[in-house]
Amino acid sequence: MVHLKTQVVSFMETKRKDFGFSLLDEGWWVKVLFLSDLFDKLNSLNSSLQGPSENIITATSKLRSLDKKLTLWKTKVSKKVYDSFPALNESTRKQEIIPQIMNALSGLQLALQYYFPEFAVNNFRWVANPFGSNESSNLSAEEEEQLIDLRNNPFFQTLFPQKNLDEF
Repeated sequence: MVHLKTQVVSFMETKRKDFGFSLLDEGWWVKVLFLSDLFDKLNSLNSSLQGPSENIITATSKLRSLDKKLTLWKTKVSKKVYDSFPALNESTRKQEIIPQIMNALSGLQLALQYYFPEFAVNNFRWVANPFGSNESSNLSAEEEEQLIDLRNNPFFQTLFPQKNLDEF
């Protein structure tokens, strides 16, 4: 939509409807630029969370990364650095919407933390690398013994690097 601004404005003017704001308002378009950049990032995350190889460990890692990125983006915007938002960065009026950007990023971060509370993924590092020296204290004695058998089986040691985690 941002790249089609002229066409959108022209089309909407032919409809002669009152939207409660002017499509010629550059301040409104600066907000659209920011949202366009943000939704590009969220769409990429959404796509990466889908597929047969995705699991709770990889998903948690990606969501944790998003939380850290939101903190980074807020820090950069507060310093008036917009390189994380390329379309917005091209605007000469980007500084006008700093409060709205900070509010949107903070709200998204709070929602992320609310809907995806911290999962104790560290307790399951042995799943991602069963041959590492990771602690697996959340396992029963029988599961611990099975893990020891797995770790000491040369067939599985050879197979593990050749397969995706979900195939292994």
